Amino acid sequence: MTARFSGILSVSLVALCCVGCEIIAAPKDVSCDKLRRLAVGMTQDEVAALLGPPPRQMPTEPFRGDPPTDPITWDYSNKSMIDGGVRLHVRFVHGRLSTTASWIRTFVRDLKDEGPRPTLFSLTEAGVRTEGAEFKRVYCPSSE
Repeated sequence: MTARFSGILSVSLVALCCVGCEIIAAPKDVSCDKLRRLAVGMTQDEVAALLGPPPRQMPTEPFRGDPPTDPITWDYSNKSMIDGGVRLHVRFVHGRLSTTASWIRTFVRDLKDEGPRPTLFSLTEAGVRTEGAEFKRVYCPSSE
């Protein structure tokens, strides 16, 4: 009985210690070259041809009733919304690319930080691109 409890306790401690220890990698089939080719005003078809179809689509704003289709955010994140990992959201307004944001979300960071997450990549409505400090490590691993 004691050995079994000890084994369960050991496995639980290892699992607890590994919470937030994700492998930080770009979403599947998304590279630095593809992100750099995104441009404000691209159609949904053009973005899908470049990045592939979105794994998830979600309303950009809170809603009641049927989810709205405009504006809409395509979620290319490599994990679910509650898990850690690299996030990539592509926002469309009237069917055209409006903004793009990518950042790293981790469980540990969520517990400690109160500010915004460090930016990996962003594209503003004005067409300004920003590549964060870890952009190349995450999105361009073969170029390092």
